[in-house]
Amino acid sequence: MCGGVGSVLDPVILAALAVRWLQVPGFPDYWVSSHGLIMSLRPDRWGRAHPRIMAGWASGRSLDRFRVPLRNVRGAPPTLKPVHRIVCEAFHGPPPPGKNMACHKDGNAHNNSAANLYWGDAYDNARDRWRKEDEDELRAQCAYDVVPVWTEDGELVPF
Repeated sequence: MCGGVGSVLDPVILAALAVRWLQVPGFPDYWVSSHGLIMSLRPDRWGRAHPRIMAGWASGRSLDRFRVPLRNVRGAPPTLKPVHRIVCEAFHGPPPPGKNMACHKDGNAHNNSAANLYWGDAYDNARDRWRKEDEDELRAQCAYDVVPVWTEDGELVPF
């Protein structure tokens, strides 16, 4: 079946697209996905639930960390929570003693998928950031250092 449903939706692709949704701990009207999305099921003023994906925004001194406002009670002020912490609490449980930071394995603060997050301490968090900075620096060096050099005779200079 050329280009039909059977060729597009094979089990490998479906498994890759599989998303798990769990309720946000302490906030029953909100759900979090394994890909790091936050969904609100809060009812409107007429009592109807309108599911919507929430857009987080950067706030505070760390502009690369996204936060979303969560409310327990109508009219109460929202609690701003970092998305990476919400995902880590939902998929990995509460933080163990001494490991109270939600860390990104790849050092990328925008990758809030559950598979990329783990509970760690300040050292783990710094190590992940350093590793990311080292990888970025190495990529930049490779992009500029590996340039073919030719002699005036037209011969390639070996590396």
